[in-house]
Amino acid sequence: MENKFPALFFSLSIIGLALIYVSAGKTEAKTLSISNTDNSMVGLYVEVTGYVESARFTEDTIFIKLSDGYKDIEVVVFSDLKKAIGNEAQTLFAKDAVVSVKGVVDEYKGALEIIPNRVADIRRLSK
Repeated sequence: MENKFPALFFSLSIIGLALIYVSAGKTEAKTLSISNTDNSMVGLYVEVTGYVESARFTEDTIFIKLSDGYKDIEVVVFSDLKKAIGNEAQTLFAKDAVVSVKGVVDEYKGALEIIPNRVADIRRLSK
């Protein structure tokens, strides 16, 4: 008798991968105000808009303090993304520039932060 389990498992694997591929393309950021961010959102993919209060550039990382006028949140741009942004980073994160950021909410030392992953996750809206 022929063992049908390998063919069944292979078919289920292909179906599972197809579902993951389809669902990954439909992941949209939840748009919210910075004032509405809280610890329950850690791990969520969100989009916030605010003005740059400050930006601190280190060799590997950029730390941006983004505010909506009531509350602020730190946006952390790690080295790979910093390199991809390149020389535009100084202009993109100039003081008082209005910026929209998509990223995953994280918590570091009790403070919330947003971690963008792609250049397309960061858009300058004005100034």
